[in-house]
Amino acid sequence: MRNVLVVLGESASGKTTFAEYVRIQYGYAVYEVGDYVREAHRTCESKLLLAQFADKYYQQGNLTLFIEKAIKDAQNQSNKKVLFCGLRTEQELSCVRRAYQDCCVIKIHCPTITRRRRYKKGKQDGISLHKRSRIEKNWTSDLPYNVSYDYLIENGGNLDLFYQKIDQIFQSNTEYDHKEEVRHERQEVYWD
Repeated sequence: MRNVLVVLGESASGKTTFAEYVRIQYGYAVYEVGDYVREAHRTCESKLLLAQFADKYYQQGNLTLFIEKAIKDAQNQSNKKVLFCGLRTEQELSCVRRAYQDCCVIKIHCPTITRRRRYKKGKQDGISLHKRSRIEKNWTSDLPYNVSYDYLIENGGNLDLFYQKIDQIFQSNTEYDHKEEVRHERQEVYWD
């Protein structure tokens, strides 16, 4: 597995669960973009809900500020195994790809009904999944839908199966050569 991973997916799809598992099992340092947004939200004492606060940054063209901070932090630490999580825009993904040309992009797909169930359990910003998805749709265009990725994980909501899928990716030892990029086939991991 490559040293730099990027995990994409809609709200409540399992990105943070993926990141935490990979941190513990495989020793990756995790940089969650949402943590940087929450820190900025907390320090400026905004009255806006978190998603609305992030939307304000997007409207001003500043949403890449948070991933740029995460990249800088990652480059200043000793662990070379890095995972970026919670990206919402193509511009953010482009920032990571500029800094780490050999990054591996992993997309997590989770059915809406499962996402709703997960979101209700872990809701952090007092906003419904539907409203949050509408706000995020303004930023994302088609990310994470039509982005080039190396692996796709279908998350059906069973945690043990989700972990098995993650392990399958790490144990596949698939080599990737950017010179062969056109012929590189995405590996999709389905077990539902």
